[in-house]
Amino acid sequence: SITEETVELLEPYLDMEDYNLETAKKVCGNVAGLCSWTQAMVYFYGINKEVLPLKANLALQEGRLAAAQMELNSAQSQLDEKQRELDEVQAMYNAAVKEKQALLEDAEACRRKMNNASALIEGLGGEKLRWTASSKNFQNQINNLVGNVLLATGFLSYSGPFNQEYRNLLL
Repeated sequence: SITEETVELLEPYLDMEDYNLETAKKVCGNVAGLCSWTQAMVYFYGINKEVLPLKANLALQEGRLAAAQMELNSAQSQLDEKQRELDEVQAMYNAAVKEKQALLEDAEACRRKMNNASALIEGLGGEKLRWTASSKNFQNQINNLVGNVLLATGFLSYSGPFNQEYRNLLL
């Protein structure tokens, strides 16, 4: 309940040379207690004058801190939730990348097989012509086989009894 007006009224007394504890003890012990008390109250008022705004500011800042802490906790929980979602999506992404890589490897293996098959088909394309020609040639040989056998037997029949020695003898 001490006001600034009360402190201003006490100032002339506090500034006096003989308004101190030693002088007051000489005069009266009770006056010494009153002198000490008034000096302490003025000192308390001076400090309290600086401390009260700081206390009010502290209370205000503590309120702001509590609000900020609540916002931080809310943001942290939201961050944790988003991190969980990110982890799930990252796992899905990693699985998709692995699946894509497996598909690419399968596609590359299929492409190699297709290239090998194309090369084989191209290589066999020339063989088809050769085999077709050989097949026709074999058909001609089959058709000519009876005649060829007849010629061969006629030749063997002729050359059999007429060997080299006999022909030389005839000559």
